[in-house]
Amino acid sequence: LEFLSAGVVLSSATSGSLLSSALGVGFCLAVITYLTIGISGGHLNPAVTCAVSITGKAGKDFGPMEGMLYMAAQFSGAIAGACLMRAATPVQVGCDASDGNSEGCENAQILTFLVRGVLSQKHGVAVFVFELLCTFSLVWVFFSTVVDPRSVARGLAPLAVGLTATVSVIAEGPFTGAGLNPARIIAPAVAFGNHAHCVAPVAGAFAGGALAGLVYVYLFMFEEHIPDVYMITSLPGEDEAAGWRAGAQRHVVLDKGADPGGQEE
Repeated sequence: LEFLSAGVVLSSATSGSLLSSALGVGFCLAVITYLTIGISGGHLNPAVTCAVSITGKAGKDFGPMEGMLYMAAQFSGAIAGACLMRAATPVQVGCDASDGNSEGCENAQILTFLVRGVLSQKHGVAVFVFELLCTFSLVWVFFSTVVDPRSVARGLAPLAVGLTATVSVIAEGPFTGAGLNPARIIAPAVAFGNHAHCVAPVAGAFAGGALAGLVYVYLFMFEEHIPDVYMITSLPGEDEAAGWRAGAQRHVVLDKGADPGGQEE
């Protein structure tokens, strides 16, 4: 994913087209998610894995240890992809080094691959907020289409996630570089040995992912913390205890498909 995303960014940088970069990143994410969703859940992103781990909505077999292993694999794969892309493109495409300006071309290459924007150097708080909100949107869509068992768009989940990434790149790309993924931010920094301005976007991505998962589960996957409506509804004239028992009985009757009006005569 990192190799393909970096290639998209590099090719788009030569034309200066934000739209082509956003579409490339989004469709790349959608395709790789389609490939991996049946194997590993299609996380591909430490922010997603973090959210799934802390909410415990990936099943009994996916705990904190599995989450850590997933994130280790995601970071390792991203770093390998970034190093491979650096080796495959030794100088910035379109940069003329024939006049001895090889150092300038190398600097241009580094700036192209690093996840940076016009706010990165002096506006860390703004970068944090951008990454938090955009990653929040990405993880929210992942939970609503992949994690939620009631999802009616499970077959289109990778496309929905990819299109969310496309919109997010358009929204924040010029300002922050649109990481949306801690591994995507860290990988080129490691490959090029330039770790400046990484803390804010990485923290924002993790915070946005965790917040999205927790809020979505609290609001829409609430079996554990909100009693059923039939369990908290009493009829006029019933005290609280009697109303609770009667509500529980009505709940059982309705679950069986019977007519609640004919149960007590």
